[in-house]
Amino acid sequence: MAFVEDNLLRRDTQITHHGSAIVEDEEMTPSLENFVVLTWLRLIHTDLPKLVKQRYGTELRSRTLSSIKPEVSQALDSLLEELRNSDDAKVMRAATSNFPAKSKFVHEEKLKLSYPRSIKSCPLCKAAGRPTATSSASALSYRTVTENTWLKPDKLPEY
Repeated sequence: MAFVEDNLLRRDTQITHHGSAIVEDEEMTPSLENFVVLTWLRLIHTDLPKLVKQRYGTELRSRTLSSIKPEVSQALDSLLEELRNSDDAKVMRAATSNFPAKSKFVHEEKLKLSYPRSIKSCPLCKAAGRPTATSSASALSYRTVTENTWLKPDKLPEY
């Protein structure tokens, strides 16, 4: 507030405004006072104006931001602590959302151990009792069941 007050225009200075001399001393308007308090809150923490609006919403219906500045100033430590806790919670949520759930991870690891990628399996070969490494499902996928005459009808694979 003191900085803004020190920079208000005075009639005894040689400064002009848009080419005109200053006729009377400039005073702080309520809007300018509110703007100064809002700037003060933003400079302390970017989310502080939003929190003040939440906490003091009822009072702000009948009073200006500048008029509740003493109450906000007294509660500043607790307001900043609330913002810190909120920021910490956001960081923790972001950190944990980047990792898969443990149960999913364990399940994927079990699948890797159970079904190694190097050995391909063909359901047609399995049904015929042939070794699984002799062909792959991709190699036989274009063939129909009737082309695979070595299969017995009672041993057809289920899909």
